[in-house]
Amino acid sequence: MTGAKYSQASKAYTLCLKEAPEHINAYFNRAGAYTGLKQYAQAIADYDQVIKRLPLDSEAYYNRGSLYRLLKNKAKSTEDFRIAAELKPKNRTYQQALIEAYLYAQQSGKALQHVNDLLAENDAPEWYLQRGLLYKATGKLSLALADFSTLLKKEHTHTEGWFQRGLVYYKSKQYPQAIYDFSQAIKNNPKMPIAYYNRGLAYQMQNKCALAQQDFRRSCQLGDKLACQQKCH
Repeated sequence: MTGAKYSQASKAYTLCLKEAPEHINAYFNRAGAYTGLKQYAQAIADYDQVIKRLPLDSEAYYNRGSLYRLLKNKAKSTEDFRIAAELKPKNRTYQQALIEAYLYAQQSGKALQHVNDLLAENDAPEWYLQRGLLYKATGKLSLALADFSTLLKKEHTHTEGWFQRGLVYYKSKQYPQAIYDFSQAIKNNPKMPIAYYNRGLAYQMQNKCALAQQDFRRSCQLGDKLACQQKCH
C-alpha cells in the first residue's frame, strides 16, 4: 500500500470513529494505517484504545510492542511482547519477539530462562536453535554445540543449525568438522554466501588455499563483498 492509500485509510477510519467511537476494528485498522505512514505515536495511541476495550487482544500488544521497539523503548516493548507471549504461549512469533526483546535490553539471563521454559513445554527444534545461539553468544561453546547437535538430530535438513554448529566448530578450531557442517548448510542452500565464506576461512586455516579461494569467489559471486577482498596466502 502506498503512502497516499495509508493516508486515505487513516482519514476514513477517523470518520468512522467519529460516528462510532467504540468501533474497535476501526482503531486497530487506523493503527495499521498510521504505522504505514510512520506516525508511530498515533498508532500506539490507537492500540492503547484497542487494549483498553479488549485487554486480552494479543495481536494489539504484539503490534504495540513492535512500535515501541522501533522507538527504542526497551522496557515498554519487552513488556508488551511478554504479555502477548503469555496470552498466546503457542504463538512462535510472539515467543521469538520476547526473546529478542530480552536480548535487545541486554537481559540475556531472562532470554535464556524463557527459552528453557519453552523447551520444558515443547522441545521444538527452533528453541534448541535459540538456546544454542544464546550459549554461543556468551561463550558457552560446549553447551551451544550440544543444542545444535540435538536440533540436527531432530531436523537433519535444518540449514541454520548446520551453519551455526559449523561456527562453533570453527571457534573451537575443529576445522574439519566445521567444513563438514558448512558443506551441509550449502547442500541445503547452495545460494548461502556466508556459508561459502566461512568454509573458505576453515579451508584457509588448514592451508588449503585452492579450496579456500574457490569458496571466497563463490561467496563473492553471491553478493558477499567481504569475500571479494579475502585472499588465502
